[in-house]
Parts: sequence; C-alpha cells; structure tokens
Amino acid sequence: TSAALSDAQLDRFRGIAAKSAPDDKSYLTLMARAGTLPHKEWLRINNERKIMARQWAAFFMDWDILICPSAAGPAFAQNQKGERQDRMIDINGTLQPSTDQMFWAGYSNMVDLPSTVMPAGLTPSGLPVGLQAIAAYGEDRTSLALCRLMEDTFVQFTPPPAYS
Repeated sequence: TSAALSDAQLDRFRGIAAKSAPDDKSYLTLMARAGTLPHKEWLRINNERKIMARQWAAFFMDWDILICPSAAGPAFAQNQKGERQDRMIDINGTLQPSTDQMFWAGYSNMVDLPSTVMPAGLTPSGLPVGLQAIAAYGEDRTSLALCRLMEDTFVQFTPPPAYS
C-alpha cells in the first residue's frame, strides 16, 4: 500500500503518474496513480467501494458462496526476476503480464470478502487449475468449509510437476 512506500518510491510514483497518458491502464501506471491519489479522490473511490460492499452483502443474502476462477489459467512457474509489471506468463500460447492474473483476486479483495482457493483439476500437462470460493464478509469459515468438502469429495490437491 502507499503507506509503506519510501519517500523515494513515492517520488518515483508521482513522476510516473504525472507523465502517463490519461488512457494508460498499465499495471505500473495504475499502481502509481493509486499510490499518489489526492485524499479527496481516495474518499470518492472508497465510497464506490462501500457501495460495492453493500451490493455484495445483498448478493450474499440469497447465496452462501460465489465460486469463480482463482486465475485466468493454470498454475505457472514461479518468477521473481525483475519488476512485477514486467513479468510475463504464457496463457494459451500468448504472453500476458502476470499481473493480469490478479483480476480474479480483486473480486473479493476489493471489499474485504474472504476467499479460499481449492483445486479444480489438472491440465493435460499436469498443472493444477483452481477455483475460489468467495463468502460474505466475516464468513471465512464458510469458504473454508466448502473448499474442505470439495477437496474431500471431488478433487484433492496434487503438486504440479517438479514441485516436490
């Protein structure tokens, strides 16, 4: 978060945000803008987030769990080289920024909902594919219980090739 940025990092982000084109939606630019928001803008966006939280609360009045992908593809090789925004992964033969995988985590993370990832099976090459169970605010045990039940009943975690 921006509170953890050093003064040098904050200055770097201010420079990136100032020089970016208005339509630049790259990961680095979005991080720079988010980390240097004026307080008034943060309040406006936080209000939108609260509205979304109320919408999720209404959804969970009728449903216990939302099951959705945990990522856009199967597990991929760990890569800690270089800057996060420059790391690429292969999705169906096309190189994509690894940060695009964070899209699915945003559903729950943005409004502080619990999410638990469970195995959903393996690709033909043996890589694990996951689903996430998102529950209502404060219902962490609900998502954990569903994932435990799913693993006991359907698919158990299998380490990917070369993981052990």
